[in-house]
Amino acid sequence: CWFGVHASGYVVTAALKQFCGLSDEAAVAYWNSNVPKSIQYPKVQNMVRAFRADPALAISPEQRARVCPRL
Repeated sequence: CWFGVHASGYVVTAALKQFCGLSDEAAVAYWNSNVPKSIQYPKVQNMVRAFRADPALAISPEQRARVCPRL
């Protein structure tokens, strides 16, 4: 793990997909924008794409408006 960018970045993008409705490619683009190009590993990008939100953990539109960034 280099400075936490892979594990931490994965958790952040998974949370954005879970709670903010980011698409697979938008989440990968977000992850890439926060990781130096030299360490943008396809394995992590594929893990981001593979994450599926759990509907049981969905938040309300009001909560979404408060916590989700405008990406």
